[in-house]
Amino acid sequence: MIQILRVLARKTGLNRIIYKFIYGDDYEKNFDQAILKFCHKGSVIFDVGANRGHYISKFIEKGAVVYAFEPDPLNYSSLQREFSHFSNVHLINAAIGSETGKVYFQSKPENEGVNSAISAAGDLHIQCYALDDFCRENSLVPDIVKVDVEGHELEVLEGSKSILKETKLVAVEIHNEVLNGRGVGKPNDVVRKALMKAGFSTRFTDFSHIIGYRL
Repeated sequence: MIQILRVLARKTGLNRIIYKFIYGDDYEKNFDQAILKFCHKGSVIFDVGANRGHYISKFIEKGAVVYAFEPDPLNYSSLQREFSHFSNVHLINAAIGSETGKVYFQSKPENEGVNSAISAAGDLHIQCYALDDFCRENSLVPDIVKVDVEGHELEVLEGSKSILKETKLVAVEIHNEVLNGRGVGKPNDVVRKALMKAGFSTRFTDFSHIIGYRL
């Protein structure tokens, strides 16, 4: 029953209504603004879990150089149509995790109310990178890392330990329900502690979004 209610909430947008009731109409804007405050012309930004490109558009307006990672083939095709003609946008059809290699990925249409994600039961075998490996191979250091990866936040941070020493800001959407389902208790605390261990000061812009920044 609980899972059915969660699916209905995603389908109908009820989860967003609940967040707005608790945190106000601007709860997502607070997260956006916290990221964009650190974004400048020439900033190198990793958009990990780019989805359909909501943040790419905002980063382009700031004149940033964007590396957008999106494993879902449907979302990636949409990104190609919208952004492939921008010279400062680099689209990478891959997942980000704790290790570089191949992983199974479960792709779900948005109207099913279930998010696409890395899964042992997945129907696709796709490329996955640890950001430390990707940066080493491409001689990159991001100024900002935005993470929205449907419950695999900790794996992304685990595979980014080296670059996070030099990154100015990390912005993470924490998927509490998914992480709870994977056996992670108190996900907000766990992610916050991981960012603090990497040397960041932290603050939550709402219940599910956290910013790690350097003073």
